[in-house]
Amino acid sequence: MSCDSFLQDAAKNLGMEVEEIIPILDELMLQFHKAIATSDHANPFVGSKLLFDTSPQTFYHLLSFLDYFSEKYKWEAGDASEYLLKLGKRSEWAPFVHQARGWVKENK
Repeated sequence: MSCDSFLQDAAKNLGMEVEEIIPILDELMLQFHKAIATSDHANPFVGSKLLFDTSPQTFYHLLSFLDYFSEKYKWEAGDASEYLLKLGKRSEWAPFVHQARGWVKENK
């Protein structure tokens, strides 16, 4: 693996600038978060929608990342918030909380 960042590697591989990739990733992650936050968790639609909304490569690597991350860190509910606070101050993450306000779970 090179010593470049993930974004630098991706930008170089795609012939793009890092500044072009960041807003795409930001919006994609926001949409993933919203889909999970507003879905009835008993409904497998979000996972299958992700499969059809992304490429097989994206789906495979995302699930592999999640599998590795959950196995390595043994995360439970609430652990992500704790992890964020270890990596930075609440003030760094607070500007994004408003994006999730008003999201309502589907009643299916």
